[in-house]
Amino acid sequence: MRSNNTFALWLASMLVCGGLGLAVTATAQEENRTSVRVVTIKSEPVGTLVMLSGEHRFAGRTPFILPYALSGKYQIRTNKPGFESFNSEYSFSSSTKGLLMLKLVQRTSGKAALRSFVLPGWGQFYSERKKSGLLWVGLTLGATAAYGVNELNYRNAQDDDRAARSAYLNSLSVGNNAQQQAASLARQNTLRRVNNAEDDRNLSLYILGGVWVLNLIDSALFFPHRADNAELFRRASFGLSQRGDATKLNLKISLDKR
Repeated sequence: MRSNNTFALWLASMLVCGGLGLAVTATAQEENRTSVRVVTIKSEPVGTLVMLSGEHRFAGRTPFILPYALSGKYQIRTNKPGFESFNSEYSFSSSTKGLLMLKLVQRTSGKAALRSFVLPGWGQFYSERKKSGLLWVGLTLGATAAYGVNELNYRNAQDDDRAARSAYLNSLSVGNNAQQQAASLARQNTLRRVNNAEDDRNLSLYILGGVWVLNLIDSALFFPHRADNAELFRRASFGLSQRGDATKLNLKISLDKR
């Protein structure tokens, strides 16, 4: 009888110790879960592509929950059609948790036109119309090169005319009639060259100005107004993270019910 009581007491003690051990383990796991720094990146507007570069690399569409606890400096870049890019450095620490909000600035036709006024093609690149931007840059470079060549020809013609005028005046004082007539004819030819070169220079200048103005009109008139376009999806979010050789992908799509 005493042996049975002793065994029962031993068994009860083992169960109690095991239960306490399980409780301690569960408490430790719970503390570990709560100590993980969860950071959610959101943006205005939603669905913005966010890329983080640092010790690890992450990419995802907002709202995007970082799968790992981060520490140190990370470069944050965004990409959203119709909005200006966001590029900044952010330092994560042990106290970093909760919400990281990014507010993007919308691209406008006024900003595009202002850029095209400063430099042709810049407004088209700002509007994400790269082909149009390349076209206007090429036209501007061509018109500028033509103006430069015609300006150089005009100055050379002026130099020749000054030399011909000096020779004509000199012939009037020391030359005979034949020399005077030859000098006068040379002066007339140089004057004709000056006038023609000036006309070509002015025409190329007008063409360059026309390209500049048309580029400005194109930048403002054909600015893409994406806010008026219907979208198939209201929100499409995904997350891509890389840590060492491991890569993780999460994808979430919700249909627009409007």
